[in-house]
Amino acid sequence: MSNAHAEVEIGSEKLLEQAWMTASHYMVFAVQEIDKQFGDGYAKAHPELVGVFMQTAATDFQAGLLKVGLQDLRVELGHCWLEQIASQK
Repeated sequence: MSNAHAEVEIGSEKLLEQAWMTASHYMVFAVQEIDKQFGDGYAKAHPELVGVFMQTAATDFQAGLLKVGLQDLRVELGHCWLEQIASQK
């Protein structure tokens, strides 16, 4: 695809490392935000809320990636369509 987003090739070991780093980041941020909203210690007393916060963050990130991918696909298909029309002239 010819777009502004570079394709990334990454190995399974690096993906595994990235996964736990991301989960750790989400968890730390979840605790900070939950305690900021509800008071110190609330996140520790309600670990299920931390889990839901983490799931929400991950889902939102996936939705963003999907949106970018679909936008790239739309642009690429548009270019293919325009090239097809130009070649028929």
